[in-house]
Order: sequence, then structure tokens, then C-alpha cells
Amino acid sequence: MPNHVSNTFRTQKVATLKLLHDNSKDLEGSLAELLMPIPAALAREDWYDWKTDSHNWGTKWGFYEQQFSKVTGGETEPVHKDGKLVGHDLPIILYGCLTFNTAWDKPSANLIHCMQEKFHDLEHWFECESGWGGYRKYEGHELVDYDDYEEPEWEDGIELPGSSQMILYTYLSSTHRDHPQGWYENYCIYTPVTDRIKINKLDTIKIIAR
Repeated sequence: MPNHVSNTFRTQKVATLKLLHDNSKDLEGSLAELLMPIPAALAREDWYDWKTDSHNWGTKWGFYEQQFSKVTGGETEPVHKDGKLVGHDLPIILYGCLTFNTAWDKPSANLIHCMQEKFHDLEHWFECESGWGGYRKYEGHELVDYDDYEEPEWEDGIELPGSSQMILYTYLSSTHRDHPQGWYENYCIYTPVTDRIKINKLDTIKIIAR
């Protein structure tokens, strides 16, 4: 199984993004296939090499688990008729968002270029299950802002004796972005251990193992 990389595209061109999603959500590879179709003449045994090539998709399954959503904001104004409140205006749509996963890596630079051709404003967040990730902001073909971060620094995992759960408790050696040093489950920064009794047991095992 690959490490899944979660991705989000965001743009103010909501209708265009939704149209791309609607036209690609049922394709194998979803939007990646719509933007950069697999050559019809490609032999089936060659599909992996083509998809993972950095000049093409850069990831073996294209986009998967693709979803579209709208981001709204601002206060809605009340609507009155004959002096009576009958409702409120619809909320203001600020952005369209496309979320999807890729295998092992973020989409290739060429796929991002295809998106830049369609959106004058484009933001891209990505994060791998193992903890590395980043952010890109494009205006036209220009990269105007970015951020990158590496994987967290984990120590070897520990299993609690007598536990019926298949959990590997791992210690984060130093603060990783907003995640403090301490114990987590299965090398995941989003599953911190908060039970004080369990933390004390893990600390004791860690000291004895030194």
C-alpha cells in the first residue's frame, strides 16, 4: 500500500473548478486523466511507467477520492416582504475547493501547469501520511508564495504489554509545526496520546529500554 498524499486545490473560479470535477470524477485517475489523458496507443503493461513519470502524472493512480466543495463567508442580509422577514440572502461563495489523494507524491509540475492554464489564482496544499507536506500559491504562471516541511522526527515505536489493540506508540522527538513533542499513535501527528496513565507507562518503558 502506498503512503497517501492529501491534496487541496482552491480557487475563486468556482464554476470552472466544479465543471472540471463533474467531467472527471468518474474517470480512472479523475482530474489527472481529464487534464492529461493516458495515450490511447499505450500498451497496458506500460501504464505504470507512464503515470509515474514526472513529465506525466508523477503518481501511479492519478487523483482518487476526489471531492468538490464551496467555501462561503460573510454575513447574509435579511430579506423582508411587506414588512415581514421572509428569509435571508444566499451566503457569499468565496472559493471552490477540490480535495483528492495521490499515491506517494504530490501531482507533477506538468499537471500543476495544466491547472495554471485554467486558473489565474490557484492555491495548493498537500501533506503525506508520513508527515511531510507544503503549500503553493500561484498567480497565473508565477509562484508567489510557498511553504515546505519535512517528516517529523520519530523514535522507535513501542507496544504496550497486555493491550488488545494493535497500536504502535511512537515518540515525537521534537515539535513538528503545531504538534508538540510527546507520544502519538502509529507515527501519526494527528493522533496524540492524551491518557496520563498510558503516557506514564510509555515513559517508564522508554527509560528502561535505554
